[in-house]
Amino acid sequence: MDSAPVYFDVNAEADYNYRVEINNDDSTGVVQLSCSLSTGYTGDSITYTVTGNGLDHRHNFYVDLDTGNISGDLPAKITVMVAYKEIAQ
Repeated sequence: MDSAPVYFDVNAEADYNYRVEINNDDSTGVVQLSCSLSTGYTGDSITYTVTGNGLDHRHNFYVDLDTGNISGDLPAKITVMVAYKEIAQ
């Protein structure tokens, strides 16, 4: 199975930083996340900070399955949270 890309857009005020957190609740280590198609896969989470530009900003991450660890059904949820690091005045 190939990695699957996931895309989302954020429209944040120009010059204000926001934090992106991508997590999954899979405790088996099967669901893996990465910001790159071919490297950096982690089973837990991805966190990074971006400066807004007032326009839609496309983000993406990749989901991969470690199929060698699958032993049955895989009820897993991936959550994306975006929050300003500072509030505009």
